[in-house]
Amino acid sequence: SNEQAEISEEERQSDEIIGFIKKSKIPALVAYIKKHKYDINQPLNPEVKYQGMTPLHYASQSGQKQVVYALLTTLKCDPTRQNVFGKTAWQLAKDETIKHQFQLARHKLGESVTDWEMAKVGQALSKEEIQEIEAKANHEEHEIVEEVMQKELEKLRLQKQEERKNDKKIGGNAELQTMEGMSEEQKRAYMREVRARAAEARMKR
Repeated sequence: SNEQAEISEEERQSDEIIGFIKKSKIPALVAYIKKHKYDINQPLNPEVKYQGMTPLHYASQSGQKQVVYALLTTLKCDPTRQNVFGKTAWQLAKDETIKHQFQLARHKLGESVTDWEMAKVGQALSKEEIQEIEAKANHEEHEIVEEVMQKELEKLRLQKQEERKNDKKIGGNAELQTMEGMSEEQKRAYMREVRARAAEARMKR
């Protein structure tokens, strides 16, 4: 039926747009939208699958920081649009880095272009302010990782003492698993785990 063809055309356009977003192909995305006179604020199709997400929601949730910034500044996306759960693109942001792109766009575009409060976007931040915040966060993370590592090493030291006392190996205790005897790959995985724990600890502060 004709309606069937129409639906698939919209879905095809959504697929194209998602392809550009995933690959961070900003000039191609801009050209495609102009050529097809595509309404960048309309929800992606099929709506059942994307649940009212606009391209801005999608880029925000999938962590495409350059795309988020371009959608807001070049393509003038409306950040107040909500998905079916009443969430704005800012609220779906994958992480702080993505949120900073919204705040940078707010700084560049000014207060009058949209209702930033309704979009739930945090205060406007300049590039310098963002660099400062990110440097501080990295420093804090590094300190927490160091702290966790020290605790792990202390645990190991006590374990070794205990072993010497009992003169027998203590096995099977996951908490006492340490860097010793790990392959490089295991060490890297372990450090990722420590960093993730450190990041969680920082969020709770």
